[in-house]
Amino acid sequence: MASLSSQSSNPATTNILPPLTGVTDYPVLRYALEEILQSNFGITGQDILNKTTTTLINPGPIPAYNDARRHPLTGLPIPGTREYTQEDLTQEQIDLGNAFDRNLLNLKTADKANLKDNISMWKKDTTIYLAQLKAQRSEDDSLLNLLKTACSPAILEVLKSNPLTPAFKKLPPDCINRSKQFLAIMENQFSKGNSQVSVNELTKFLSLYQGPLTTESTAAFLNRVDAHYQRILPILLHATTVPQLAEMLLSMVILKGVNRTYPPTQRAIEVHLHTYAGNLSLDHHNELKTGILALQDSDLHLSQPPDPVSSQASALLSTSPDLVASALQAKAPTVKGKQREGRTDHCLYCLNMFKKFYYHKEIACEFKKKGITKLSKPSASPASANLSATTLTNEQIIAFLATQGIEAYEDAPKA
Repeated sequence: MASLSSQSSNPATTNILPPLTGVTDYPVLRYALEEILQSNFGITGQDILNKTTTTLINPGPIPAYNDARRHPLTGLPIPGTREYTQEDLTQEQIDLGNAFDRNLLNLKTADKANLKDNISMWKKDTTIYLAQLKAQRSEDDSLLNLLKTACSPAILEVLKSNPLTPAFKKLPPDCINRSKQFLAIMENQFSKGNSQVSVNELTKFLSLYQGPLTTESTAAFLNRVDAHYQRILPILLHATTVPQLAEMLLSMVILKGVNRTYPPTQRAIEVHLHTYAGNLSLDHHNELKTGILALQDSDLHLSQPPDPVSSQASALLSTSPDLVASALQAKAPTVKGKQREGRTDHCLYCLNMFKKFYYHKEIACEFKKKGITKLSKPSASPASANLSATTLTNEQIIAFLATQGIEAYEDAPKA
């Protein structure tokens, strides 16, 4: 523990966490955080790394004349007893009965000395406790602030709705592990993952290779493999039997390789991921395959043949150079009516009536107030008429797919 005193309570300027946008990059943030905690934030950081908890013992109230004895096992006061013995009553004091205030009696000589020593010891213990509390609260506050800097305002709003947040807000002023509990909220919200993230992470793991020795040493490559393995380990441990693992692998191959730009297939996958939330969707290979094949024969296949990129992507990327730049930076756009990752506060009326996710309170829903049960289709505009003539580069398409949680590879089969 002596080495901890030399650790920095505040991270160096280079110790900046990568931005958190959702479940996709949460493992990256955790890996970066663990690297920072190796030499920063003292005991607070070590508790997170080692999954331990440090407790500071508050000396409590100052020892006093009328303190009761404490039970040797429970440490609780024993009613009707005294820790410090008073001098015996004189006959005159006995004759006064209740008129005499027994609190005026002096303590016996030995107990008077004991009380004085205990007060002196209490003052020393309190000084040490307050110093430790101040130091660890400083470490804890710094780490908590670092975690929050990785969260955008939108992510912070998501975390506010987490079921663990109310208890976090009620933590007492002397709590020294608020950062650990805030991290637990982030873990609860973003570590559950989803099938697309699982597919991407496992695919990346199987595709790892060492670069030239001039840019990556063998030791660095092996460390990278170990680090990525820790990210996919929860996925592999989800399978408790060989048949279940085989089921997951078959589902991953389908989700990774099927043409997701074809509307019936895209819809089938959406229904499957909604029906079997999180990694559970990987456990139902037959249902996934059946659902995709079933929608191939529905009226959806009569719709206009799909473009290399969806009309949603075309509209988004062609209307503004700023949106193109945003897509190239892999920042997820807010698409009206689409479900937003990590959000559960959508209007149930709009979802039931229009099958769309609108994020306003149902009590304030204008559609519900006006009794609207069907949305009219938007009229064609010159801007939308020109979408078919929009030419998107391969890089723009790949960037947009990345914002949707879909990885595209140069050698992937074309639609």
